[in-house]
Amino acid sequence: MSNSKILNSRVLPQEYVEEALGYVCYERTYHYLFTQVYQLESYPLLYLDRFVGWTFNTSGEPFLPLVNGLEEFLNKYIRQVHLVEVTEVIELLYKLFAQNNFVSLTMEMKHLDNSTYYTTVFIEDIHDEQIVYTHINEANQTARKCMNLETFKTKLYIDNNLVELSAYEYSEVLNRLKNNNIIENIKFIFLNLYGLKINEEGIEKNSIRIPCSQSGLHDLKKFIEEHTSRFLTASITKIDQQILSKQIKSKIHPLLQLVKHIIHSKIHITTEISSVFEFQVYNINDCLNKLQFFSSVVVQKPGQKSLDLYLKSLDKLILNISHLQESLLVVLRALIEGDNYEK
Repeated sequence: MSNSKILNSRVLPQEYVEEALGYVCYERTYHYLFTQVYQLESYPLLYLDRFVGWTFNTSGEPFLPLVNGLEEFLNKYIRQVHLVEVTEVIELLYKLFAQNNFVSLTMEMKHLDNSTYYTTVFIEDIHDEQIVYTHINEANQTARKCMNLETFKTKLYIDNNLVELSAYEYSEVLNRLKNNNIIENIKFIFLNLYGLKINEEGIEKNSIRIPCSQSGLHDLKKFIEEHTSRFLTASITKIDQQILSKQIKSKIHPLLQLVKHIIHSKIHITTEISSVFEFQVYNINDCLNKLQFFSSVVVQKPGQKSLDLYLKSLDKLILNISHLQESLLVVLRALIEGDNYEK
């Protein structure tokens, strides 16, 4: 597939923006690459293993999936990571786009309040001393905007005089994903691309059983309970504020998009199963909204009562996540083994 050289900017549909904003910044880049550039309708299926659960840690990215076939798929078929001297970035970009690649890297961008932050930005082309880039956030919904190279160089994230960028090249595997029906894709992604097996408890990878778990959310609760004073202060750190809600929501969002994709697909799942999925998605969205509300209460009106309400909401979210995990395990196992719900 050749790299499209369209330079005209365009405002993305609101429905797309709302969906895209749910992903964490770098997965928002993947979402744009696969859905808007590669036109892969089955993109949500690339999160087939996300239902297994997440880990929690207090350094770096707070929530990470227990298994992450998407990252392995990218590294094997789509993405190549480059670490280059800052003086060589422009030259490398020209080279990569001449080879029909797209690129993502970390740059300085602005929030709605005009404050700056570093985030993943998708570079679509380099042309006439300008880069053509797309970065979707609350302050911007326009794709394929232009920035002159001098400004671009001042916004790069540089570490020890080095810049890291990811180059994405179209893979023939994507043609198969486009041509397969949803049942074929579920089996192909799960068994072949991700090398997984599924059983009554969860999934198996490299002969290691990985039961479905809510451990990451339980560990968050334990962390808050053991460090209560951090969340009873009027100066809760920015990262702790994000941990309370935003980081959780962005990691669960791809799972909910997967379930919606299955519900609206042509799989002949029973009306009962479809209704159960819809009910569970609704409940989890409701839990996430309440968690967001009570996290803001903790920040704005710190106190034990606010924190208790937050923890109560977290417990309800954990319960509803466990219900969705159980349902997905049953349905995905049936689909992969070919026993029920055939197209």
